[in-house]
Amino acid sequence: MKKKSLTIVLFGRNDNYNGNYKYRLFTCLKFLEKSITKNKLSKRVNINFIDWNSPKPFAKEEIFPKKILKNINLFTLSPKTLKKLGFTERFNIQLCCNFGVKRSSDDYILYTNTDILITEYFLKNLFNFMDDYENHSLNLDKNSLLIIPRKFIPPFVTESELSHEDLDKYIYYSSRFFKEAGKISGVCSGLGGILGQNKVWHTLQGFKENEMRGHGWNDVELGIMALKNGKLIDLDFYGLYLFDLQQSQILKKNINTNKYKLRQGKTSDWGISNLNIKPQKPSISFNEKNLNKIRNNLPEKLKFLEILKALVISSVTSYKYVSMILELLFIKKGRIKNFFIRTEDFREIDFLHHVSRGSLIHYFMSSKDSYTFGKDYLRFHYRNLKNLRHNIFKPYIDVSLNKKLYHNDLILFQNSIPNIFINIKPDKKFINNFYRKNIFYYRTKNLKLSFFNFLIFAVCFLNQINALIQSCYYKLKNFLKIFIIKN
Repeated sequence: MKKKSLTIVLFGRNDNYNGNYKYRLFTCLKFLEKSITKNKLSKRVNINFIDWNSPKPFAKEEIFPKKILKNINLFTLSPKTLKKLGFTERFNIQLCCNFGVKRSSDDYILYTNTDILITEYFLKNLFNFMDDYENHSLNLDKNSLLIIPRKFIPPFVTESELSHEDLDKYIYYSSRFFKEAGKISGVCSGLGGILGQNKVWHTLQGFKENEMRGHGWNDVELGIMALKNGKLIDLDFYGLYLFDLQQSQILKKNINTNKYKLRQGKTSDWGISNLNIKPQKPSISFNEKNLNKIRNNLPEKLKFLEILKALVISSVTSYKYVSMILELLFIKKGRIKNFFIRTEDFREIDFLHHVSRGSLIHYFMSSKDSYTFGKDYLRFHYRNLKNLRHNIFKPYIDVSLNKKLYHNDLILFQNSIPNIFINIKPDKKFINNFYRKNIFYYRTKNLKLSFFNFLIFAVCFLNQINALIQSCYYKLKNFLKIFIIKN
């Protein structure tokens, strides 16, 4: 049986939409490069990339990874060309997708966006699914449109602009914590991608084009049309997920102006059939040395109100510890850090969680103290698992960092961001094992008092008094309970 081929339809406009667009696009393509090459699928995958209305065409940008240049069919729909055809939209998702679908000759077509990451494991499993789908072992209707769900990579990760190696590793270790996109039961929504046989896409004529612009409703409308012609199948049952590089809601622009109406009948000119543009293979490839040119990476400053809120919520009591953490965050300007902290006090981890903007936090502690795995432990984890920032907490119990763990297993990020070790006194062997350009050691130390530090000290002192009052209250309560039971 002939091996089936796949076209991946991508599109974009070179206008830095929602900020750091080049970084998101390059990361998307870099993941695709790894996925295609690792699975040896270079002869079975094509990428139809539609450059819509870009002031500076992507053909002149160093954005495409070298190993997949031959797989990319770049269609440049210039402002001049679109204007001649009467298309005045700054950007049109439906027309882009349909244009790419109409110009595919492969067996299957996958529609997705340029801030969606296709991992090597996903692509491998997708082709296994397609093979099973073809030989009827799955017993699924061949007229189905196949919906691929997505999981959200938290905004603080996207905005930190990790290298693709670090981001790949982050997804591998942390994807179980990611939130899945919401769905409307029974129709096509919350998707990361849409897969279908070429003939199914052509039967449906892709997305509705008239009165459509931007995201929203277009997926639901397509899903309803698919249900009229066959079936709609969600592939989350088969473990197929895509990953969406989410951004802060503040940065997002709502470009949905679609009218909520179903299409009426079919049209012969869908997918801009009258536009004959030959695809080109990108001649300029990306140079890894120029990665910083496509990064924005502008960290936000911690505001005093955020710090005050973190002090109150966490009830942290150690002024020295708080001052050291704040000094660290003000000196090192990366948004995300890989923290390693040795402490028996969950309040210190809680404070770090609130001010570090979503760091991966490893904590080392002893199980000898009954406090460690008591109510405080359970409250701490329950509270932070519900937090929208999705910090990842990794405990090491009764483990010697110096002797039992090695940097290749422990350190998640090596290339993009610093690894911070707090309150650890490493020996020479430890330093030799862990020393890297982006690794820093911090120990608690006294700082010179300023008005700002005095306010921190005052809150920590109040937290200490409150902790003592609560401790006395619970001890008195337990004493009275025992006294009443005995009498």
